[in-house]
Amino acid sequence: MKPSADTSLNWYFYILYSAFIWGYVVVRLLCGYSWDNILPVLIVWFLTCIAWYVNWSLYTIKRLELENEHLRSEMEETSSKKEGNDL
Repeated sequence: MKPSADTSLNWYFYILYSAFIWGYVVVRLLCGYSWDNILPVLIVWFLTCIAWYVNWSLYTIKRLELENEHLRSEMEETSSKKEGNDL
């Protein structure tokens, strides 16, 4: 079972989002702003990173559970066919 295409798309958005935030931080620092003005942006970025990671982890766990269930049903089907042939 392959991961869906939207997972890689989420990573592209994450990379673009991170690049935008860090670009914003660098430009603000180069313009002479203090860390007091930039820290809230970094906190929001960090919390968003955590949310994305949790979302990705839950998606991966759910996908693995579904794959495990699918493989278990295939295994049971194969073993029942084998038992039917043995009789």
